[in-house]
Amino acid sequence: AGLLRDRLKFVPPPHHLIALGFTMSLIGMVTALTIARIDRLDHIFLEAVSRAVPTLVLVFTCYLKGFLFFYGLWIYAFLNIVFWCMICQHFWHNPFATASGSGVLMLILVFGSLFARYWALYSSAILLRQDQM
Repeated sequence: AGLLRDRLKFVPPPHHLIALGFTMSLIGMVTALTIARIDRLDHIFLEAVSRAVPTLVLVFTCYLKGFLFFYGLWIYAFLNIVFWCMICQHFWHNPFATASGSGVLMLILVFGSLFARYWALYSSAILLRQDQM
């Protein structure tokens, strides 16, 4: 979307497209949890809720700018891992039975992005200091 945006003005910005994808995913999850609740499938309902709440955070995170975006990703990773631990406790009676793959991957993404941002800030401060000498 970013490459086509200069030529095709009707293409929405990339963060809108990503948010739209997460919104469609959220609609699917809410549909699944509604059907599971109607059919009294409590285990599927719990799992759908544990996925829908962090995804809701991701939808709103797509519209945040700067460090607020990273705070939203932190909240998503934290909620994802906490909800997954609750699901593991419910199913396997051990909150650490399996790891939350998406939560751990999001933590790696956030740590890498924050490290890269701080490294760039540190490097630019050093270059600025050298230019002023």
